[in-house]
Amino acid sequence: MADPRSLPPDRARRPIFVLGMQRSGTTWVANMLAAHPRVAAVTAVRHRGVHESIFFSHFARTYGDIAVEANFERFFADFVSCEYFQLTGLDAEMLRAGRPRSYVEAFRLVMDLFAARRQATHWVEKSPHHTAWCDELATWFPDAQFVALLRDPVAQSRSRLYAYGRMPPSGLRRRAALIKAGCAIGCYRALIEAFAEQHAGRCMVLRFERLCADWRIEASRLATFLELEGPPDLFTPQFVRNSSFSDQTSPPDLSFPDSALVRVADTMSHVFPTALARSLVQRRRDAEPIWPNWCWRGSKPFAAVAPSNPNQLRENA
Repeated sequence: MADPRSLPPDRARRPIFVLGMQRSGTTWVANMLAAHPRVAAVTAVRHRGVHESIFFSHFARTYGDIAVEANFERFFADFVSCEYFQLTGLDAEMLRAGRPRSYVEAFRLVMDLFAARRQATHWVEKSPHHTAWCDELATWFPDAQFVALLRDPVAQSRSRLYAYGRMPPSGLRRRAALIKAGCAIGCYRALIEAFAEQHAGRCMVLRFERLCADWRIEASRLATFLELEGPPDLFTPQFVRNSSFSDQTSPPDLSFPDSALVRVADTMSHVFPTALARSLVQRRRDAEPIWPNWCWRGSKPFAAVAPSNPNQLRENA
């Protein structure tokens, strides 16, 4: 077996996109991939591993056509200031020197340069927001492979409700939140399953529950699918698991009525025709992006968004 740490210098860097809704295990799997010596990933301890680029869901929707010089300069000033780019360790002038004419070219340039610096054959990107762009990503990156996560809707809804010490609402607001969560999970599950069927050779679907049962078995499946040599231990995550409940006493399970609401909403949304599920996801992704404050370390303003949209920056978006 070839040494997985060796890198043919002329081999192209292959993209891996991790898809899935928040709280479905995307960070866990991205961190497994980041642990492999042939995979480059933008990571930070404060983000519990792989950082989200939110590139196509946020940056690519803000500045207009970057083939136009003024638009490129606005995009360039903000993107090279964001924490994701800063964590790559790249010189900003390398992006300017490459002068990409589109957002796809810009992201590909940055990630390929980053992977080359790490002597990696692959790079991984994980932004749950990008799941809504899975069809476009498959077209924009024809050599990319995809790993998608699915999780039991009740457990996922519980994680979303109580994540990081949140106090969920009560009464009618609680029921509305549970129905909304179940519907969103069902729509995204339909989207992921349709995408995986359409791109059977490029997309692998993992279940969160199977990862919990034995992540090394899933790591072996990943290694085979992605053609990454080496034993499962090469995928041992180097970061603390990004659990909603790792820093607190685990809250109670959802009650039977709460669980029933989630399952009914999930089932109803999942039986929608795929076209309808896609249209619902499309509406969600077309909404004006809310910029999370972790995009910039601290509270650094960003030129293109802050002046005209002062309320569109918030924590944990």
